[in-house]
Amino acid sequence: MNYDQDSGGYSSTFWINKLINLAATLMSVWLIVWVSQEEQDPARSISKIILYILGFILASIAVWNAIKFIFNWNYDEARLEEEATGDDHSSVDEEQADDLTEIEGIGPKISNILGSAGYGSFYEISKADPEDIKNILEKAGDKYKMHDPASWPKQAKLAAKGRWADLHKLQEELDGGKETQ
Repeated sequence: MNYDQDSGGYSSTFWINKLINLAATLMSVWLIVWVSQEEQDPARSISKIILYILGFILASIAVWNAIKFIFNWNYDEARLEEEATGDDHSSVDEEQADDLTEIEGIGPKISNILGSAGYGSFYEISKADPEDIKNILEKAGDKYKMHDPASWPKQAKLAAKGRWADLHKLQEELDGGKETQ
């Protein structure tokens, strides 16, 4: 998950994690040398070293979690994909069911059909292939075949990111959810 196929390299979080591990290793070696020089009793030296190493491990975990919290790093695939494609890094709520009728061309019935097919959020629609949506509509009945979902993923992506002004601007250019030429 840390290797990015598109850029052909490892993510920054991978390298930061490696640096923290290297620092913890160097600190452990330094500790072993320091304690062995200070203590004459080998049993006491070993117990001190074990306690110090456990302390360093816990401190490293705490530092790593603090870094993740401070920089709000999220490891989900959607975020990595957005970083690779250069999209802005606005957060997208993947889990929450959304009011799909905000997308021009989707009414309450189509919203229910899409929800039943596993497309209950803006995020899911934004990642969907319009042809897959078209197939779902065709299976739902003849009266849904006339709908064109070509613009729905683009609209859903804007809605998922909370870019409502951009969504409304796009919708002004649409006719019933269909792109006009």
